[in-house]
Amino acid sequence: MIWREFGENQSNILYSKALLILWLYLNKFIKENTMITKEQCDEILTNYPEYISKEQMRILCHISKKTCLFLLESGTVPSIDTGQKTHRFLVKTVDVITYLKHRDRNPKKYKPHKNYYVKTNTSCNEFSIKNECVSREELMIVTRRFYKALLDSEQDVLTTDDVSRITGYATASVVKWCQKGKLRSFNFKRSFRIPKPWMLKFLCSEAFRDIKIKSERHIEFNNEIHNLIIGSQLPNQSTYIESLSFGDNEI
Repeated sequence: MIWREFGENQSNILYSKALLILWLYLNKFIKENTMITKEQCDEILTNYPEYISKEQMRILCHISKKTCLFLLESGTVPSIDTGQKTHRFLVKTVDVITYLKHRDRNPKKYKPHKNYYVKTNTSCNEFSIKNECVSREELMIVTRRFYKALLDSEQDVLTTDDVSRITGYATASVVKWCQKGKLRSFNFKRSFRIPKPWMLKFLCSEAFRDIKIKSERHIEFNNEIHNLIIGSQLPNQSTYIESLSFGDNEI
């Protein structure tokens, strides 16, 4: 009986070792066949110009149009946004190569949030949060209250890195907001600075609310605002809205 148990234990150990060795070989094989090689990088640099379009990047990286749009609009892969309807983005070929090198090592960094590919259909004439219609007044009240509380612990003047941390968007995206005037700012030592009242005004604006490709942090904000609308009793709207000010000097 003792020898039988000993033999079974030895078999289990050998079986576990065999599985471990198989896993190591498979892992090595996958890495060798997915990681971009130096020869491939040289070939890309030879065959492509310094800047390429979104469509060229999509084909080169073997990704969908929507995933490519996410990478560029979120600033995960640096790009130049021309603002045109066609050929909107210009991407440095070297940045695409950097993306290909790092994608397999850290796939989570380049993966859209879980609700990114979910289609939402709403027939509501008012604003919609989680497919529930709310009035503009309700949205204004709760949104301002929520973001004001969010910014209370922040310093009076924010950097682009601060805004990135707060909103969950890449710093490159924040810089684009400042450059285009969507997020009001001023220059200080060759970088943008955003006073807290201006930041609050931006967070409450349609420019921020209507961002198509939202960060996970932005989705969390919307969920919390939704819960506040559904779960709390709002004050008298007519008097409260009159007290709301989106002026630059108030927070």
